[in-house]
Parts: sequence; C-alpha cells; structure tokens
Amino acid sequence: MFGILLNLWGYIMKLLTLNTHSWLEDKSDLKLQILVDAIYKEKFDIVALQEVNQLVKSKPVNNIYGYVQCDDNVIIKKDNFALALVQKLKEKGLNYFWSYIPSHIGYGIYDEGLAILSLRKIDKATQFYISKIRDYKNFKTRRIVGVKIGNNEKAKWFFSVHMGWWNDKEDPFQKQWDVVEEYMKNYLSEEVYLMGDFNSPSDLGDEGYSYILNKGTFKDTYNIAKFKDSGETVKKEIDGWRNSGKKSMRIDYILKNNINPVEYSKTIFDGKNYPGVSDHFGVTILCDD
Repeated sequence: MFGILLNLWGYIMKLLTLNTHSWLEDKSDLKLQILVDAIYKEKFDIVALQEVNQLVKSKPVNNIYGYVQCDDNVIIKKDNFALALVQKLKEKGLNYFWSYIPSHIGYGIYDEGLAILSLRKIDKATQFYISKIRDYKNFKTRRIVGVKIGNNEKAKWFFSVHMGWWNDKEDPFQKQWDVVEEYMKNYLSEEVYLMGDFNSPSDLGDEGYSYILNKGTFKDTYNIAKFKDSGETVKKEIDGWRNSGKKSMRIDYILKNNINPVEYSKTIFDGKNYPGVSDHFGVTILCDD
C-alpha cells in the first residue's frame, strides 16, 4: 500500500536528512555516486543536507537547473557538492529543485553550508542565522536554509539544520535553539519540518535534545514512528566530539510540528541500508502528509 502511494504528494512523504561530510571523505567520488544511486532508487520527496562544501577558490557557475536563491549574496561554485548531486541525478532522469546557503569557512578551504532538495517546485526559499557569531571565518557561525513547497492549505516548510553544542561557551545550543523557536513563530500556521544534525545526543536528558522536546513546539518523528531501528547516527569519534567519550550517538533528527502519523524512521547509509557515505548515517522517514 505504502509503495503505491509514495509519490502521491498530499498523502505520503519520504524524507531524508544526511550530514554529508562532503569532499572530506576518502573515495568521495565513489560515495557521491552511492548517494546518487540511493536517491534515484528511493525518490525522496525532500532531501536535507549538511556540511555541503565547495572550495572557496573555485569558480562560480551560472544558469543552474532547478536552483532557487535563498540569499542574493550566495555564489554557487563549480564543485558545490549539492550541485554535483543534482546534476548526476538529472543525468539519470530525476530532477530536483534545490537551495543552498554557506554558513562559514570549513577546514580553512571550503565554503561549508546546508542544502535542501525537493522533487516538487520550490515556491520560496529563505535563510537565517541561528548563532550570535556572524564571522564567516569562524566555524561556529550557523545558518539555516528552508524552502516552501505549495501555496495552498497543504503548504509546507522544510529546513536543513546544523546546530552548535550545548556546552559551547561562545555560542551555546540553548541560545541558538531559542532563535529557532522565535523565528519559527512566523511559520507555525503551516507544517514545518526541521531536518539535520542537531549535535545533541538523545540520551543526555538534561541538554539540548530534552530542551527541544520540553519546549513542545516540535516532535521527534523517531519517537512517534510505528516502526524504527536503534536510531544511532554516529558510531565513532567525529569532529566536534573528539575526547568527549561519546562514540555512539543519535544526533541527527527529523522534527515536525504536526501530529500526522509516521510509518517508519530508520537510518540509512549505515552499511546495512546502503553503504556508508559519511561520518554520519542518514535518517529517513515515511510519514502521512
């Protein structure tokens, strides 16, 4: 039944979020192709990506198929990871609309940012800062990109999110989430999905994850899914968590503000459900629209 209804927008949606670690992975071209083949097969309605990189020194490109500008100052460069993904999917006959925002310099050489891909036409794209820090050279600078799909009573917003850390003294998670909550007041009359790397382990009951849920605005789709796996999206030490003692974490989420049912939530690109492509696993859900 669900297989028949997957592509009938307005009833069933399949979503994916993934921190790509793009161009930083060994065999990155091979892993990009794995991602392309999986998206082509699964045909996700929405794909939210984090750590979407392009070299600072790369040349800009113009006339990009399906691209929707969320900020007039954004420059897409020829090696943009999301651009490469969309182009390869287009070559296979699957066309995605998309938007992108860089948030800071990553590893001294990349414009590092976030992207959203949609099978349906994007009606509007937006972005905003969630961090107090606004220095582009500072990796703690954080922005969010979002897209609106549809203009009727079924209109929806999807945001790609990459949060900071709870105990960060310069720009703590709590302050960033307060910015998110305040900004989202403008959108809560419609359905809103926040998808991404929240850098907040679900098993730490007195930190960011519980702070989100206690606010009550957004629900974790993992918790309400009819079927689910362990949910762990990181199973080794990664940047940002070195020497923390945390090697197995669920920190990547898909949150939503509605009460519509979720059929399943499961990890992907975990070595079982497609080969690994990043230092994070992805999360995919199937939910009522």
